[in-house]
Amino acid sequence: MDSIGLGLLVRYMTKLRKRGGDLRLAAPPPFAVSLLDMTMLSSVIQTHPTEQDAILSFLNKPPEQKAQEKRGPRVLVVDSSADLCAFVRSVLLQHGFDVQSTGLVRDAKILLQMFGITRKHAQES
Repeated sequence: MDSIGLGLLVRYMTKLRKRGGDLRLAAPPPFAVSLLDMTMLSSVIQTHPTEQDAILSFLNKPPEQKAQEKRGPRVLVVDSSADLCAFVRSVLLQHGFDVQSTGLVRDAKILLQMFGITRKHAQES
C-alpha cells in the first residue's frame, strides 16, 4: 500500500459515509495497519481481525456519519502528495468540514467550479 492506496481508501470511505454507509477493513496485513497508525487514519478507518468481525461491526455500531448533502465550511486541499491530501482530508472531515482534495491544479479548478466559486468570489474572500 502506498500513498495512492491511502488516498483511495479515504476517498471511498468519504463517498460511502456521504451515502450513509461506512468502510471497514477485514484482516489487513500488519504493514497496512502500521501505515494507518502512522498516518493517523486508524482513527477514522476501522480495522477488524476477520471478515466476520468486520461484518458484525456493522450490526453492533451504526456508521459514524449520516448521509449529508452539505457539511460545514468548504475546504479545498491541493498538494502533489496524496498522503498529505488524505491525512488533511481525514482530519478536517472529522471536524465537520466539507473537504475536497486533489493533486492537480487542473482538477482544483473543476472542484472550485463545483463549489460555485468564481475567480472574482475567491479574490473577495
